[in-house]
Amino acid sequence: MVKRTLFVLALLLVAVSAFAQTTATINGTATTDGNPLPGVTVTITSPAMQGTRTAVTGAAGGYTFNGVPPGAYTVKFELAGMQTVTKKVSVGVSQIGTADAEMKVASVSEAITVTAAAPSVLETPTVSTNITGKTMETLPIQNRTPVNTAALAPGVNTNTAAGGQLSISGSPGYDNTIMVNGVVITEEVRSQQLPLYIEDAIQETTVLTGAISAEYGRFTGGVVNSITKSGGNEFSGSLRDQISSPRWTSRTPLQITNNTLVRHFYNKFETATLGGFVVKDKLWFFGAGRKTKSDTPTSLRIIPGTGGFANSIDTTADDKRYEGKLTGQPFANHNIQFSYLKDNTVSANSIFTATSYDLLQGTGRTDPINFKTIHYNGVLTNNFLLEGSWSKLFYGIGWGAGSQFTDFVRGTIVRNRADGNARYNSPTFCGVCDKETRNNDSWGLKSNYFLSTKGFGNQNIVAGIENFREHRHANNYQSGSNFRFFVNSVSYSNGVFYPVINGCPTAPCSAAQASAAPFFFWTPIFSLQQGQSNLQTKSAYVNDRWDFNDRWSFNVGLRYDKNHTVNADGTLNANDGKVAPRLSATYNLTQNGAHRVTASYSQYVSRVADGASTSNAAGGAPATIYYAYQGPSINPTGTPANQLVDTATALQMVHDWLVGFCGGELSASNPCLKDIWGPGSNSVPGYSAAVGKLSSPYTREVTLGYGAQWIPSLYTRIDLVARDWRNFYSFTVDSTTPKSTDLLGLKHDVQIIGNTNDIQRKYRGIQTQSAWRKGPFNAGLNYTYSTLKGNDEQESATSGTVGNAPGSSFYPELRNYANLLPVGYLSQDERHRARAWFGYDIPIPAMAGTLNATVLQNFDSGLPYSAVGSIDVSALKAANPQYVAAPGAAQYYFSARGAYRLPSQTTTNLALNWERPIGKVALLVHAYMNNVFNRSAVTNIITTVNSSGNSTTFAPFNPFTQTPTECPQGTAAATCKAGGYNWQKGATFGTVASATSFQTPRTYFFNFGVRF
Repeated sequence: MVKRTLFVLALLLVAVSAFAQTTATINGTATTDGNPLPGVTVTITSPAMQGTRTAVTGAAGGYTFNGVPPGAYTVKFELAGMQTVTKKVSVGVSQIGTADAEMKVASVSEAITVTAAAPSVLETPTVSTNITGKTMETLPIQNRTPVNTAALAPGVNTNTAAGGQLSISGSPGYDNTIMVNGVVITEEVRSQQLPLYIEDAIQETTVLTGAISAEYGRFTGGVVNSITKSGGNEFSGSLRDQISSPRWTSRTPLQITNNTLVRHFYNKFETATLGGFVVKDKLWFFGAGRKTKSDTPTSLRIIPGTGGFANSIDTTADDKRYEGKLTGQPFANHNIQFSYLKDNTVSANSIFTATSYDLLQGTGRTDPINFKTIHYNGVLTNNFLLEGSWSKLFYGIGWGAGSQFTDFVRGTIVRNRADGNARYNSPTFCGVCDKETRNNDSWGLKSNYFLSTKGFGNQNIVAGIENFREHRHANNYQSGSNFRFFVNSVSYSNGVFYPVINGCPTAPCSAAQASAAPFFFWTPIFSLQQGQSNLQTKSAYVNDRWDFNDRWSFNVGLRYDKNHTVNADGTLNANDGKVAPRLSATYNLTQNGAHRVTASYSQYVSRVADGASTSNAAGGAPATIYYAYQGPSINPTGTPANQLVDTATALQMVHDWLVGFCGGELSASNPCLKDIWGPGSNSVPGYSAAVGKLSSPYTREVTLGYGAQWIPSLYTRIDLVARDWRNFYSFTVDSTTPKSTDLLGLKHDVQIIGNTNDIQRKYRGIQTQSAWRKGPFNAGLNYTYSTLKGNDEQESATSGTVGNAPGSSFYPELRNYANLLPVGYLSQDERHRARAWFGYDIPIPAMAGTLNATVLQNFDSGLPYSAVGSIDVSALKAANPQYVAAPGAAQYYFSARGAYRLPSQTTTNLALNWERPIGKVALLVHAYMNNVFNRSAVTNIITTVNSSGNSTTFAPFNPFTQTPTECPQGTAAATCKAGGYNWQKGATFGTVASATSFQTPRTYFFNFGVRF
């Protein structure tokens, strides 16, 4: 009956589950006199595992325990007539721990205990780093997020276009798999990390950066895998309050120069955890909660000529997170785990941009997020394990954010052309129009079979299937009224804004008048999204970890990923499958395995990203339509103060003119506004782009590594990682691609979204890690030397994936010149990156508790930048009338890509961690000081280049046949123009961009709490 129940449960899991890597593996070999010893009973126990598990060594002396919880284990080897051997081994999530035993004939009754098992990171060819929650607690790192934890690992940096993302072994920020409890916690559009974690609940994080097993997919970068605590046979918990303040961060050099004042208030971060048992070894529980309330003051823009008027707005965020987990063992060797994590952030005065004038820009918003998981593993026979999981993530983004009004007067954003298009009157987006969701769900099944034979050694064969889906529902309203209205200028007096709106002297506007006139920016959604997009990856894999003998081991893996994407209109955009091999070999230089070399060849296939697969959808996407205002002037310069009209009155006048001009309100059936700046300025979704045969991006990787355990407390691993990317996302427009006419009567060159290999991205890295622990000392060093070269920079903070537009396929007659997209050092290229820490337990009287001091030293070499500008290609455009919307300007690299470098950053951080036991409870106080020496390396500089694309001072040139001449920086514009020069570095090129463009100054923060 029990077996039948388990079989039915397994079938259900196949139907509704997704395999999630939340477990580990322990294996090894029993020998006697160097020969395999079959029939040995191996038993493992751990505080992390319910009950015990037992295996018997096979003909090659091998055993394995798959699907075990990460943690510290005791491994006991027993055989009649032989001495009992006990070993200790610790294993992290997604890692393999090895415990071997050399057994001797019993002559005495006592057991032999050996504790020198090698670290998990040395046991496989996979390039990985495991970082425990305990380690993170001692380090002076303020935000212990999974991403910040992963950033400690070699081969990882955060130099991506969108903040909070990782580049792993040279990857774009959007192309990694980041998981908590087996759930992907990155959102669909930008792949940014969602706040689905509670720092004190995280047990450990494993980062995979190379030679990754076939069990993992949907990336070309790497994997960050965090798991949370699960309770146990003892009750434990914690309470912690972290306190910080803006006043506890020193000012940057420019803030000191500008005498910038910093407000004083407290940001509090409260966390609680509790774990234990309901029934020992049968049912455990774990719960956690986190509450923060932050205050971010923002100074709004000063209106020019108003005598210093400015508003200040405080954005507050009330963030509450909850986690619950149950781990049960209904039958021996069969475990089921349920987990739930919820985050709900409620913000007040959320502001889209500081280039704003009024407090109306601040709105409330709610961002509800949660995930649910079920994970099962069961030992069906001595050598056969079955695992399955199901997960579902829900993400509601920006609910309620934006205008609360949809009429033209109150729902239109007013923007000041005379002041950097600063905005006021109505907030960005619409808070009452629709709710956007970005969800994912997954299911799968995995089996492990262990085979130990005399002729072929030990084989651990894994096979599995997965189904991962992402869904997005979004009607992307840009404002309450779907309008932004750009005015000539704005004045302010006694709390009232007065827009200056200069109409054309004659109607219709001439081209010259239109370029200077106030104008409408209309963003209607002509086709509302009714359902949701569906981006699906179906996968199957098999992986054989084969320990042939005590010298050689191999990993033979194969993964198949089938990407099937349907956009919001129901259009199939990708239906592509690819097989990816994962092959590696390890050779033990010494019989005890203390020194080993590894080599691997792998391919990693990514999912098809949202930015590429849904960009042709009309459903939910706003059009962008510009039209010059041609009505009467309102508040023209010189108007007496008593005759000025306020913004609401002015907008009503503008609206009345617009309705009269169009013969009624604008709609999809009455879209009377037209293009004012020529073809290409406007766009209507569904007309300007089409998806061709979209294939899955992938990367090819070769690694070579060496690992050594010098002494039981010291190990080193060095890996050479080389990667090349293929199948880049791209746009194609050439003489053969079609044209279209949208519902406004505007013509478009249809951009075909597909793939190209006329783009390069190559990573070469040396990733090293060392760790040492001896008595009161604890030290680690993670260092990376790498280069990232190519011309693939297509990633943005707002849109995530952006397709490449190589000159060979995108308007080639205008753009296929060498300096459009030259190969060189990419903006993420960080030559040297080091994270070194040293901890020491300071001896103090026992009655005073314990005191630990830890120093974290960071070094980051400077990032590259280039002299790149926009050039006029209108002559080439005129010579190619086959295009209806060809660009009049194009990018040009006046220097080599990455010719310049920012300065390197060095940071010394210090933590003092004090704990005082009182019975079973310990008080804790942790004091942190980051950037102890208050170093101030520049992190962002101005890179403005002036050329024919943005200035009439400089002469156009033919980029195919001519080499541009540079006017020396600082030379007067008239001199540059008279000399016929083609370009010039801006007067501020290479200077600091803003007062905050420095590494974070010296900062203090504190933790107070208890644990038991």
